[in-house]
Amino acid sequence: MSSDNTHFWVSDGQDASISTYRFIDSAQTVELVSKNDAIGPRDGVVGHSPLDSANWVDLELSEDGEYLYQAFGATGAMGVYEVDGGDLTLIEIMVG
Repeated sequence: MSSDNTHFWVSDGQDASISTYRFIDSAQTVELVSKNDAIGPRDGVVGHSPLDSANWVDLELSEDGEYLYQAFGATGAMGVYEVDGGDLTLIEIMVG
């Protein structure tokens, strides 16, 4: 959930994507804002399958709400996205 409680992200391993949703009214109705193809640690290639995205599994938002971390289960790597409202920008893939 974003730090202003308006957006949240869902990872989908089946089609290798990260979807951004937002709350649109006080009834807590949600709306799909965008769906981004996952980017995996294999040469920074945009993934279109779980294999291409190295079996990424989890998302975690930093305490200050400025970064979203994406764990790659098959490699131990981590994608780091900058959060701007509901928009995500990949800034780094850390391989460890």
